[in-house]
Amino acid sequence: MATNKEIYRQLICEWDAMIRKGNNPNAANAHYDMIMEVVRGMIDSGEDIQLFDLYEDESLAVQLGAAAHTFELDSARATKKLEDIIAAKQPLTSMSAFYTLQELQNGKLRLRS
Repeated sequence: MATNKEIYRQLICEWDAMIRKGNNPNAANAHYDMIMEVVRGMIDSGEDIQLFDLYEDESLAVQLGAAAHTFELDSARATKKLEDIIAAKQPLTSMSAFYTLQELQNGKLRLRS
C-alpha cells in the first residue's frame, strides 16, 4: 500500500501533466482537491513533515508543492526552495513558484490554523 507521501507525489505529477495540457481545467481542479485532501490528512496525522523529503524530487512541480505545503512549518527553508525553483526558469513551474511565494509571504495561503 502506498504511503501518503507517495500518493501526494503521484497526484502532484498527474495534476502537473493536466495543467500543462490545459485541455480540462475542471478535471485539474478536481485533482487539486484530491491533493489537498491528502495534505490535510498528512497535517492531521503529523505526516506533513515528510513533505520536506520531496524538496529534492526529480519533478520541480513536486518540489513546488512540497515547499508550498511546508511553508508554515519552516518558512525560511520553503522560501529558499521556492527561490531555487524560480531561479530554474522553467516554464510554468518557475512562474507558479514566484506567485506562490508572493502569496505565502503575504499571508494569503494558509493550511494550518
